[in-house]
Amino acid sequence: MKSTVSVVKGTDVDSSVRKAVELIGGIRKFIQPGQTVLIKPNFAVVAPPETGIVTDPATVDAVIGVCKEADPAKVIVGESGIVGFDTSEVFQGLGLENRFERLGAELVNLDQDEAVKMDVPNGTVLKTARIFKTVYESDVVISVPSMKTHILTSATLGLKNMKGTIPDSMKKGCTVSVRSKRCAILNWIMPLRT
Repeated sequence: MKSTVSVVKGTDVDSSVRKAVELIGGIRKFIQPGQTVLIKPNFAVVAPPETGIVTDPATVDAVIGVCKEADPAKVIVGESGIVGFDTSEVFQGLGLENRFERLGAELVNLDQDEAVKMDVPNGTVLKTARIFKTVYESDVVISVPSMKTHILTSATLGLKNMKGTIPDSMKKGCTVSVRSKRCAILNWIMPLRT
């Protein structure tokens, strides 16, 4: 599958996000009226956005604004934190309570969601995977990661961000390394945009 990438430099987050989406064909290329959209940021731990450890909430604000222009039925911002961290406490520590609701999106702690089992088409490493129901039922999943490095790889880009869509029991086996393809599989089986 061929990927389309846009790179925009700028200091205004909202206009940079809008320009990046325009360069890949506009939001209506990805979202149809009435669809459910899940925005998956990296809000896995409490850290200042300027560290690059988490997604800047201002970026998520901009993505919500662009998504709303396509007239979706629902926009959800969902996350399941790092194993051992309470996602509700992370949301509180990042000051996210009611932030996205004012923009017409719902903040969802995926740890409180039901997990559903799904088949992995042509799976060799995994034949099935468990994924949170909210993610599974979303028509469009937009990953909004923070670009960073990892001890086991040079850069994770958007690959590891999708670990926040699976239960803790699956996260433990989803380490990004040369020997593990599990995160790549999770990115492949979902209707993902990064």
